[in-house]
Amino acid sequence: MAGIVLIISPSTSIAELTLTVGVIAVVLGAVEVFQAIRMRVENGRLAPGGTAAEGRPLFHRPHPQH
Repeated sequence: MAGIVLIISPSTSIAELTLTVGVIAVVLGAVEVFQAIRMRVENGRLAPGGTAAEGRPLFHRPHPQH
């Protein structure tokens, strides 16, 4: 069935496939970022609140010479 639809209207099918793959890529990327942040919190390398007083801030990298 999908092959028939692709033959009848290839441009629409390609556009829909591109949109679907793009949405899936964005969702998977967001899930990976949230899992990485959660893993850092669980390992104790990141403070749950994200402040310097409670632990290491989210996007802080010390300068290599300090």
